[in-house]
Amino acid sequence: MYSAKAWGATISRPMSAVPGRIASATARVESKLRMADAQRMRVYYQPQVRQSEDIAGMEALIRWSIRSWA
Repeated sequence: MYSAKAWGATISRPMSAVPGRIASATARVESKLRMADAQRMRVYYQPQVRQSEDIAGMEALIRWSIRSWA
C-alpha cells in the first residue's frame, strides 16, 4: 500500500498481500514438475459431457504422485 501511495494518487498499481510467499510456492511446484519422471506421472482422459449426455470433447489430466517428495 505504501509503495502504491508513493507513486501518487493518479496512478493505479496492482497489489499482492504476500508476493514473495506466492512466488516461492510457485517455484517449488515448477521445480517438482521438472524433476518428475514418467513413472510418477499418469495421464487420465475425462469426457466432457453435455446436459443431453452427449460427449462434447475430452480433457487430458496429468496426475503425479508426490508421496516420495518431501
